[in-house]
Amino acid sequence: MIQKGNLTIRELNLSRRAISHYDKNLELDMVLVKRIISDAFQAPSTFNLQPWKILMVKSSDAKKRLYDLAYKQKKILDAPLTLIIIGDKEGYESDNSMWKETFEDKGIEETDRIIDFVRELYGNTEKKRLKFAESHGGLLAMNLMYLFKGNGIDASPMSGIEFEKINQ
Repeated sequence: MIQKGNLTIRELNLSRRAISHYDKNLELDMVLVKRIISDAFQAPSTFNLQPWKILMVKSSDAKKRLYDLAYKQKKILDAPLTLIIIGDKEGYESDNSMWKETFEDKGIEETDRIIDFVRELYGNTEKKRLKFAESHGGLLAMNLMYLFKGNGIDASPMSGIEFEKINQ
């Protein structure tokens, strides 16, 4: 069984909860946070494309702006930081640097064929592009929450935000 510290993966899964209340005086070790984020980027994704980005909200000013765009959820002000997961709706396109591994392994013609296939599979409608971004963002978010919990830091998912305004 894979273990993190003294917890098995099963124990980690059963002990993880969505947290709504945070200690506003808690300071996080940012070296640890950055390592967790880096590790989380190894989450599984289609063709290992990792079509996501993370925006870290940590300063008081940034928290206040996010708070106003997230229906004034107090946990944004209290938590030491908030991570916004940004799924890339076009992360399957040929400009994704992750295709380099496929190219090195399979050559240009096979890589182009695979990209065309993935583009057809995920990119021929806005609904499919959005689903691609959301599902991959979810994989990253869950991986983050497990890694944070495995390092003794509780976390919570949140989707109650004004997406368009935050995007701006």
